[in-house]
Amino acid sequence: MVTCLDEPETMRWLVEIIQEAVQAPPEDQAAVRVHETIRQIKNEFPEVNAVCGLSNVSYGLPNRKVLNQTFMIQTMTAGMDAYILDPLDQTLMGFYIASRALMGKDEYCLGFISAHRDGLYDK
Repeated sequence: MVTCLDEPETMRWLVEIIQEAVQAPPEDQAAVRVHETIRQIKNEFPEVNAVCGLSNVSYGLPNRKVLNQTFMIQTMTAGMDAYILDPLDQTLMGFYIASRALMGKDEYCLGFISAHRDGLYDK
């Protein structure tokens, strides 16, 4: 099996894209740069999986949970595949499950229906 990471030129390109995204953008543009980077990588290499830690975007800011929840939904639409997140944050998990259902990633919305029946959205 050959992946894009087996090709030196492709690997260099990915490293350059990621370096550019994280090289001290203005603080208010960091999230925008992440979205652009995810989209660029996904367009070029759809088989590459993208993962991020949600709390990185809100470091040092008030109301971190709100920012983390919003950033998760935004990056899901950009193509993010997985997150390092707080699975005990029921609101965050509710948004994650609902977003997957609305994006067509939850067959027949069974995950959403199950979460609803389990009372996730009653709290």
